[in-house]
Amino acid sequence: MTRSSARLQQKEEKASKTASSSSKKSTKAKVTNTQKKQKVSDDVASKSTTTKAKATNTRKKAKVSDDVPSKNAKASASKPNPAWAKVKGKRGQLKMVVEMPFDILLEIFKYLLPADLLGLAMANKALRGLLLDRTVALPLWKKAFESVQPAPPACPEELILPQTSWVCYLRFCKGCLDKEFIKAGYAMDTRDIRSIIPSYYEKIDGSRYLIVAKAERRSNLNPTKVYTYMHPRADYERNSKELARLADSPVQRKAFIDEGMQKMAKRNQTAWNFRGWEWQMSKAKKDDVQARRNNRVEALTTRLTDLGYGNDLARLPRHGLATLPGFKGVKPLTEREWEKLMPDLVDIFEELRKEFEKKDRANCLYKRSGFVWGVHQYFISNHRDLEPTGPTPRELAMMEPFRTLVYDAPREQHFTQADMLAHLDKLPEVFKSWAENTANVLLNLLPQEHEGGKNAARRGKAKSKANDKAPALDAAALDLATTLFSCKWCPEILVYPNVLTHHCLISRHKKENKEPESEEESGDPNCAWNKGHDQVEFDEVSSACASTVVTALGKDPKTTTWKELDEADQRVECLSCRKETGKLKRIAMDWRHAVLHAHDVHSEEEGFESNQTRWQILDSESLILAYDKEGTNWRKVNSWNTKHTILTLCVQCDRLTIENNRVEYPRSGSSLEKGSTTCPRGHDLTQEGAIYRRYPREFSATQKPVRIT
Repeated sequence: MTRSSARLQQKEEKASKTASSSSKKSTKAKVTNTQKKQKVSDDVASKSTTTKAKATNTRKKAKVSDDVPSKNAKASASKPNPAWAKVKGKRGQLKMVVEMPFDILLEIFKYLLPADLLGLAMANKALRGLLLDRTVALPLWKKAFESVQPAPPACPEELILPQTSWVCYLRFCKGCLDKEFIKAGYAMDTRDIRSIIPSYYEKIDGSRYLIVAKAERRSNLNPTKVYTYMHPRADYERNSKELARLADSPVQRKAFIDEGMQKMAKRNQTAWNFRGWEWQMSKAKKDDVQARRNNRVEALTTRLTDLGYGNDLARLPRHGLATLPGFKGVKPLTEREWEKLMPDLVDIFEELRKEFEKKDRANCLYKRSGFVWGVHQYFISNHRDLEPTGPTPRELAMMEPFRTLVYDAPREQHFTQADMLAHLDKLPEVFKSWAENTANVLLNLLPQEHEGGKNAARRGKAKSKANDKAPALDAAALDLATTLFSCKWCPEILVYPNVLTHHCLISRHKKENKEPESEEESGDPNCAWNKGHDQVEFDEVSSACASTVVTALGKDPKTTTWKELDEADQRVECLSCRKETGKLKRIAMDWRHAVLHAHDVHSEEEGFESNQTRWQILDSESLILAYDKEGTNWRKVNSWNTKHTILTLCVQCDRLTIENNRVEYPRSGSSLEKGSTTCPRGHDLTQEGAIYRRYPREFSATQKPVRIT
């Protein structure tokens, strides 16, 4: 009997019970209502008639339903239901699938992959019974495995196709549900036959799942390393019994073990084949994802190219595209998705276009300024007297006649070094004009009564900007040892003309008010010296300290230059520090470090400006001792470093030449010994202008103080 006939029979029984109960109630109502009024009896009679009609209809339905089960019974007897359709309990979302015609189900299953068939078999009992029916489902599994690319290994002899699909597509062990690789999953059913040989292992115990047995074996090469294996309990027990039975027959026991070893080798090879197929599938999946992503990127780039951003896309690196919205996706690009992405992408590429424009401008300026740099070096090599007070190559590119070529010419116009060399004859006037302007700026920073710092304030630094008034002091005052400047950005003490090439004063700095750069400044690699005329100040405290040191050296602060002090190379000691310690502690230092010492240690003391007895010059014996402490050959060791000593160089050796409209750079000469008349290359050094000197650029770049007692 089918489910439908059973349901109809239940409905008939329920209807007959309802009819009998309603007839009893109507009869009882008639006897009781005879003593009532006629009106009430009429109402009861009408109700009784209605109830009787309902009972009659119910009996008719029951009579009809008696015939239905007989027909269904005949149909069920002629065609019994298959075993996979007999399911007990509540069914899920796929409950109606098994109600579909059998031919339609088989036609649908022909287009599924083994993973899909395995998932359906695990969905409910009805589908499991259908897909594990060998007579019906075997062609489906074979066709499914044939459609897999790359093709999986052949089904092992000890497994069936559904089990092979479990090994291929499920990532957990069917025995203990642990996540393992596919090789380990297959080896779950194909363990080493040697696990049954107690001499190979130290420990054998059973699993709590009663499915596998564990065994640990120590390596012969490395006894400290333990290998753990999982073995099917059924095989373990069966093989253990067989080995126990063959304990007295060594030949048969060895044959049994050899057979098991051959079987193990075959199974292990099959397991490795499955592992290799898994790697191929993983690679194929990655390739497929990458191919779909490439198609999406191509679709997006095509649309952006149509909007006019093709050149900007070409300049972006591959990893740069991945940062854009929508470029990491895998799904095909749709019109609806493009409408959402387009506004954001347009905004991004507009900003990128501005950045690329800024970068192109910077590259163009950098390339053209490089030609100016060669012209500057050539001019300096032939006019060494103008090198200390001349502009830097970065600032020369911002001055006429080079500014027109570097900044104003169209970007598409290409220049060579020959175009810059054509203006070489104008450089003397440019250098002279720039030196006068910078000198006036620095002179306007000096106090009006600058006398080596006598009238300087005790604390702080005087801050004054350049103005249009005529300077009160002569330009020679800039070379004095007491004319010291300080940088706004660092604590370095600067002398003239080193102040003109100080790194902080010829570099760009972020604006303090954080205003955005103008279009003209953005991407410009060049920078003017002391831009805004507010980055350099006259250091009155250091000037006062230098005045006392110069006086201690027996020089006049009003006329002594810093070059004279460097060339004299004298040493002084601080008497204040010597008295404060109470011990015979004498520290010798040159005039530069003496100024730094007074500024850092004694500038806060009262009357330090007028204390002329604070410093004492070393006598000849102490000076020799100081030189010995510093190193008898320290000048020779440091002669190559322009930061630590004064270099004397040959003008002819360092002179550049022009060949084929290009500046050629010869091998520069080495530093000359004091009193040399010829250089190593044979140039005469006795002529006027044959040599030039380079002084330390940093104020503290001379020999460090030493203790002489």
